[in-house]
Amino acid sequence: MDPEPAINGELIYSDHMIRALAATGAEVAVVCGARPDSSRADDSVDGNVRWSIVDGRHRPAWQSILSPLPNIAFRCAGPAMRRRVSEALETYRWDVIAFDSLSMGWALPAALAASGGAQRRPRLVYVSHNHEETTRAGVARNYRGNPVKRAALVADARKAARLERRVAGAVDVVTAIAPTDAALYAERRCNLPVIALPPGYDGRRIARRDITAETPRQVVMIGSFDWVAKQMNLRLFAGAAATAFDRAGVALTVVGDGGRFLDAMRREFPSVRFTGRVDDIYPYLDRARIAVIPERFGGGFKLKSLDYVFNRLPVAALERSFDGVPLVRDESVLAYPDIATLVCGIVASIDDLPLLNRLQEHAFAACEDRFDWSARGRALSAAVGAP
Repeated sequence: MDPEPAINGELIYSDHMIRALAATGAEVAVVCGARPDSSRADDSVDGNVRWSIVDGRHRPAWQSILSPLPNIAFRCAGPAMRRRVSEALETYRWDVIAFDSLSMGWALPAALAASGGAQRRPRLVYVSHNHEETTRAGVARNYRGNPVKRAALVADARKAARLERRVAGAVDVVTAIAPTDAALYAERRCNLPVIALPPGYDGRRIARRDITAETPRQVVMIGSFDWVAKQMNLRLFAGAAATAFDRAGVALTVVGDGGRFLDAMRREFPSVRFTGRVDDIYPYLDRARIAVIPERFGGGFKLKSLDYVFNRLPVAALERSFDGVPLVRDESVLAYPDIATLVCGIVASIDDLPLLNRLQEHAFAACEDRFDWSARGRALSAAVGAP
């Protein structure tokens, strides 16, 4: 999808990787689906990037049950997108063809067919956002809702695994957003190139912040809650935290879009503030003492962790939920093995102001020079090289 405006982690990563690659001097042509809140026009040019934008309406999720494609790919493989991809592949001779996430895995056969007779075959790159095989299997295995939906998630996870293995096995280079994902791809690719490309950060950075007794006794969680994995994480945490926080006089604010799911959460947890989509997250960060990452499911790199760190907000998280961020337990992050101890740890730490300030200072120092988008573009350019 057109990543403008970049309102969630997937779109932020796509947007910045496109621009970072173009900044290396590469001419980048992007074929993507339109979004109603984007102002970008079809066939528009922005520096070294040409945007080919087609009808982006997702096909209904239930229809993917009848398709060999998993829903993540099926929804983006509509007739308009297929035509535009075919036209692009047939019209130009490409040096590199990149599949941005498994959403575009369906285009692999067309890319292979279009380049099969070429004297110089394009380099093929799979730019992954998650190791979908393990991520989706974990979500399906742990889903506790409607049994029909659970069966659909299990079947869809199997289809995602098949497609991801096919794509990862056919391309020249796989990129991964987190080191653990890179290791999982490397196991299957038998020494073929896999590189870790964690996100960069170009948001607000606070030079100094002191958390004081005047700072509200508030915990903040930022995210986009339109995916079942994110919804599962939020429901588990809110279920464990709402009553405990109420008793301790700690407020919980959840910032981010979630549609009708958040309506249900407001009814279920009336003491928790669910803001929905906001134009500016920083006021919510400024009014909190602790940020929480309670992600049991979903995998990948949590871009919000960088928002927390660079805005000098101490992080409390589940172990393994901040993969790729150089934070050390009890030195620059509060890390816990499960939701229950996470909640207890937050309550126990919320008034320990020296601890909170030490955590945010050490986290900022550990991350300060490590998250540069331009470096990611150079790394990707070097990995694909010249055909």
